[in-house]
Amino acid sequence: MPPIAEKVDAYSTWHDDKPFVFLARRRSPEGMRFDVAHELGHLVLHPAAACDDTAQEREANEFASEFLIPGDAIPEYLRSNPPISDLLEVRDQFKVSATALAHATHAAGRMTDWAYRNTCIELSGRGFRKGEPGGMPNHEMSRVFPQILGTRGTVTARQVAAELRVPVQEVRALTFGVELGAAAAGVDAPAMNNAATMSHSQLRLVR
Repeated sequence: MPPIAEKVDAYSTWHDDKPFVFLARRRSPEGMRFDVAHELGHLVLHPAAACDDTAQEREANEFASEFLIPGDAIPEYLRSNPPISDLLEVRDQFKVSATALAHATHAAGRMTDWAYRNTCIELSGRGFRKGEPGGMPNHEMSRVFPQILGTRGTVTARQVAAELRVPVQEVRALTFGVELGAAAAGVDAPAMNNAATMSHSQLRLVR
């Protein structure tokens, strides 16, 4: 999502029978994976509803948790009331946040209320509320953008920027920074440079 949507982590919607998910990259890679699964839950469970209901948010969270951390699989990886060290090891295998894994472990009945409370307090004290220390080094990249916009494709970031009359940096930001190195066929350098400096008020829709 664009920088102006700084208070929104993720958003999803259906348009012309096609699902769309928009993401911000402020979150940790693990948090962003959960956001994707959460929005998938909204698309599947609430396709025609405005997702501003507390119950719907809870359902989407439960969907995301079960999607990323199946409750039936937890006993294969964690003993009852596991220590933080075990949670962090399994976290790396599931590619989820330590707090999400602790929540799923508690929901699966593998952690008592008391142990879950103490685990959350310890994780918070170690900085896991604000980030994911020792977690995934990089965000996962979409496989779609390189296929559509990559060097083997028929369109580049500069072509898209020229068509939409927005800065090429914005196109790259909205496609998670995928570097599209191919030259823009049929678009000369001055035209692309001019497009990169045009304002948002000149944005036009193309079909």
